[in-house]
Amino acid sequence: MPEERIYVVPLRKVKLKSRPQRAPSAVTEVRAFLRRHLKSDSFTMDESVNRRIWERGIQHIPSRIRIKVTEEKVEGEEEEETVFRVSLAE
Repeated sequence: MPEERIYVVPLRKVKLKSRPQRAPSAVTEVRAFLRRHLKSDSFTMDESVNRRIWERGIQHIPSRIRIKVTEEKVEGEEEEETVFRVSLAE
């Protein structure tokens, strides 16, 4: 059974950036958070995470966002690879 984890990503510091840079910086911050906590670059973000960040426009991002990370094993030609799926936590 795939392992699930729920993270709360703080985006408060991104609000200190200039207004036209907030939403793109928030997406970058979520990716950096995932790299830091998963210790891997092999993850795919669902469209729902991006929609939640951009929900109120480029300037008014949420202060924090809850995401769910599901770990899946993918069998390759030579070895198994771990892939993380990132979606919005309900």
